[in-house]
Amino acid sequence: MPLPVELMALLEEVGATEEPSGEIHVPVSSSFIDSLDYRPATWSLTVNMTNGSYHYAGISPAEFAAFASAASPGDHYNENIKGRGKHHSVSSPWPSHPLARFLGRR
Repeated sequence: MPLPVELMALLEEVGATEEPSGEIHVPVSSSFIDSLDYRPATWSLTVNMTNGSYHYAGISPAEFAAFASAASPGDHYNENIKGRGKHHSVSSPWPSHPLARFLGRR
């Protein structure tokens, strides 16, 4: 199920790209969020952070567009997404290196 034209236009303004799979990828400028991946067909969102990735279900296209275009993605995440519904984390891309905790990646 594709996103409505007006939402896709908004997302294009923030650099969103649509993958062949239908997933929408948005790079984010934030101190702890790297990018967002959204699957409109299933209303599922992956928030890729510096310490790993978190998956959320039940995120509407409008909610995703608001998150992707927020002036402060970190604040929007903390106020509207974090702790909402069921989510699960994926293993961190950073190995358990002794310096990881000092770099904020553990």
